[in-house]
Amino acid sequence: MLEAALEYRKLNLSVIPVGKDKKPLIPWKEYQDRHATEDEIKRWWTNQPDANIGIVTGKISNLAVLDCDSQDAITAFLTKYKGVTPAAKTPRGMHYYFKYEDGIRNTVKVGNLDMDIRGEGGYVVAPPSINDKGLEYKWHRGIKDSLLDSLLLASFLYAHIGDVRNEPYNNLNSLQILTEGRRDEDLFHAANTMIKGNASPEFVREVLKILAHSCNPPFPEKEVDAKLSSAIERARRKERNIKQEILEFISLQDTYWFLTDAFNTLQLLTKEEKNHAMVVIHRLWKEDKIIERYGNKRGCYRAINQEYETLNILDAPDHPLKFDFPMSISAHCRIYPKNVILISGIANMGKSALAFELARLNKNLFPGKKIRFQTTEAGDTEIKSKLNRYPQEIIPIKWWVENVEFIPKADNWADIIDPDGLNVVDYISDYLEAYKIPYYIQLIHAKLREGVAVLVIQKDPNKPHGQGGQATRHAARLAIDIERKKMTLVKVKSPIKQAPEYYHPDGAYRNFELKDTWKFIPVGDWVFQGQEQKREYEKHGIIIDTDFPSEVQ
Repeated sequence: MLEAALEYRKLNLSVIPVGKDKKPLIPWKEYQDRHATEDEIKRWWTNQPDANIGIVTGKISNLAVLDCDSQDAITAFLTKYKGVTPAAKTPRGMHYYFKYEDGIRNTVKVGNLDMDIRGEGGYVVAPPSINDKGLEYKWHRGIKDSLLDSLLLASFLYAHIGDVRNEPYNNLNSLQILTEGRRDEDLFHAANTMIKGNASPEFVREVLKILAHSCNPPFPEKEVDAKLSSAIERARRKERNIKQEILEFISLQDTYWFLTDAFNTLQLLTKEEKNHAMVVIHRLWKEDKIIERYGNKRGCYRAINQEYETLNILDAPDHPLKFDFPMSISAHCRIYPKNVILISGIANMGKSALAFELARLNKNLFPGKKIRFQTTEAGDTEIKSKLNRYPQEIIPIKWWVENVEFIPKADNWADIIDPDGLNVVDYISDYLEAYKIPYYIQLIHAKLREGVAVLVIQKDPNKPHGQGGQATRHAARLAIDIERKKMTLVKVKSPIKQAPEYYHPDGAYRNFELKDTWKFIPVGDWVFQGQEQKREYEKHGIIIDTDFPSEVQ
C-alpha cells in the first residue's frame, strides 16, 4: 500500500490512511488544505502497514468522484456518459474520477439513484485497497493514464445525472461554464463527449455552434472546427491505446487464451469496451495476421510469433556459470548466461536478504564488472543500515561500495540492465497495473546477453504466485519462493541429477533461520516432492522406479 500511496502523491493527490471500515485512521481535516509529506506517508504505513488508501477529493486533489453503488446506477450513468475519464472497480460498484470544479461538494442519492458525489470535504477509498470482506478496489482505467473529464459539463449535457451543486441547469452562468477563461476547455469536453458517444461529426459541429453562441462572451464560430478536430484526434488516439493494451496482453501469453481472459485482465467492463476490443482482436486475426484461432472453442486464440534468432552453438561456453547460493541451492540447479532468477515472497520474510547475499556471493562472477543493484524503495541511509548488519571486520561497507552499484529506481528497470553482468532488482512492482509485471520481466530478460538478472517481486500471502500472477515465472530459469522460514524451489529448468536416487527439485523445500538479518542457516535437509511421494507409496508396499518417478511398478 505504501508504494501506491507514494505514487498517488506524485500525481498531486492528497492521500490519507483509512481502515477496512473506510474510516480515516488519523485526523484528516488539514489534508484537505495540504498534501502529506513523503515522511508522513511512510510513517503512517510503517505503523499501520495494512491500512487502506484514501484520496481526499476537492480542490486539494483537483478531483471530484462519482460513486455508483449499484448496477442500476452504473447503467444509468453509462447509458448517457461515453467519456473515458479514470474509473475504479469497487467492492459494490464503480468510482468515476472527474476534474474538480469550484462549488462541488458531497452529494448523496444523485438522480434518486445509488449514486453519490465526493467533492470538497470528502474522500474515497482508492486501489489497491481491500475491504473488511477481502474484496479489492481495482483500476478499470488508471488515473495516471487517462485525462480527467469535467463533471459539471457531463452533468450539463446529461441532466439526468442530477444537479451536483443544487443549482438550476437553465442558467449557464450559474454553472460558470462556457464563460471567458474556460470556453475552449468546455467546448472541447462537449465535443469529446459527443464523439465518444458515436455522434456524427456533422451533428457535433452544429451543437458546438449553438454552444459557441451561448458562450459569454460568444466563442468565434470559425474556431469550432478546431475543437471538433481535436476531439476526433483524441478518440483516434484512445483507439490506438486500447489496441496497444491488447497487443501488450497478447505478448505476455505463451499459450492459447480466450476473449474473456483479455476482458478480465484489461478490466473491460462495459458493452462498448468489449465490442471495441473484439473489433481490434478480429483485425489482428484477419488483417494483421498477428494471432490465429486456436482449437474449436469460440473466442480462443494464440499469438503467431514469426521472429526467431539462431543460437551460436560453436562459441557457446561448455559449462554453466559458477553461480553460488546459500542453503546449498547450487547442488540442485545450474545457472547459465542470460538466465533470470526470480525471488518471490510475502513481506519481511527474507527476499531482500537473499538478494543481497546473491550479490555478495557472486561478486567475481563477471570479473572487472560491478554488480548493478536497482532498489525500488530503500534510500542510501536504509541501504547503509542493511550493510552494517554484516560483520564489518569481514565484509565492510567499503567492500560493497567497491563491488556494487546501488541505484534507486522505481520503474523502467530494463533501461539500465547490464547485458553482460550481474543485475539485481529489489523489487519489481506496479500496484496500479500489476498485470504488466510479467512484461517488465520479459523486457529485462530480452536485454541480457551473457549476464544474469536476480529479480525480486512481492507476494500476497493468500495467493500462490507473486504480484503479477503465474506469468511472472515464464522467463525465469530458477524461481524461489520464501515464506515463513521456508525456502521453496518452485521452478528449476536446469536441474542437477544426483546419484544414486534422483528427484526433480521442482517443489523441493528447506526450512531455515535468518541470523543477524543476513545469514541463511539451514534447518534440516531439502525435502523433495518425489521423495515424499515415495515414502507414502512405501507405506503401502508400492515400489517406485526412481529413474521414472511417475511410474508405479
